[in-house]
Amino acid sequence: MDYNSYKKSAWTTFIACFLANCVAGCHYCWSVLSKSMITEYGFTATQATLPYTVFGILSGFFCILGGAIAEKLSPRITVLTGGICLGAGLFLTGLTTNPTVMLLTIGVLVGYAGGVLPNTDSMTAGKWFPHKKGMITGGCAIGVGLASVY
Repeated sequence: MDYNSYKKSAWTTFIACFLANCVAGCHYCWSVLSKSMITEYGFTATQATLPYTVFGILSGFFCILGGAIAEKLSPRITVLTGGICLGAGLFLTGLTTNPTVMLLTIGVLVGYAGGVLPNTDSMTAGKWFPHKKGMITGGCAIGVGLASVY
């Protein structure tokens, strides 16, 4: 691979990782959603916050596990499964008003994605820029933080 192709592939990878992290950070809007669930669906405060609690616990666990999976299998498989779980979790959450189902959709499915996507994306993008690893992983992390803006 010549230098120009490498450079183009590296920046394409960074942009893809940044955008994936913009979507993966959707959990930062949970406080807005939980208030609506209490007022519109009649959830108790516990029912409205428990899916996010499960999400937080599992995303931390899957963050560690996701790095190991990416190293053993491949980052592509890890990001693909994370994206599928994120999409399925958000889609299925939109179809239900049952707090128990939301534990599975937001807590488990989106929790898996919230753990593996930012970790794997930052790790992968950093490998393309060994001389700017801190800047690139920081740029990917900005994507997670910007998720609550849109």
